[in-house]
Amino acid sequence: TISSTFLDLSKTFDCLDHSLILTKLDNLGIKGIALQWFHGYLSERRQIVEVKQTIDGTTISTRSASREVTRGVPQGSVLGPVLFILFTCDLSMFMDPYCQSIMFADDT
Repeated sequence: TISSTFLDLSKTFDCLDHSLILTKLDNLGIKGIALQWFHGYLSERRQIVEVKQTIDGTTISTRSASREVTRGVPQGSVLGPVLFILFTCDLSMFMDPYCQSIMFADDT
């Protein structure tokens, strides 16, 4: 008997807490300069929202205040799916030992 389960988690990449990701990487053996690099990659990220509207040839731009980003991985990056898979890699430990799991992450 073959059974399949497909799980689609929306906005998952947006919800990963940076400190939890770094703790997980440390637990997986990523230490020293490599862990510091990931810390730098995830830290001190900021975001704004900018809305531009053109009315009668005049463009009006409104921009929000800058806010620190403490959750989520940069989407569209090569590392986004990799960090998600590393973060969730131990989920298969909770499965029946006779089950095979294949994990895939896509941020499109």
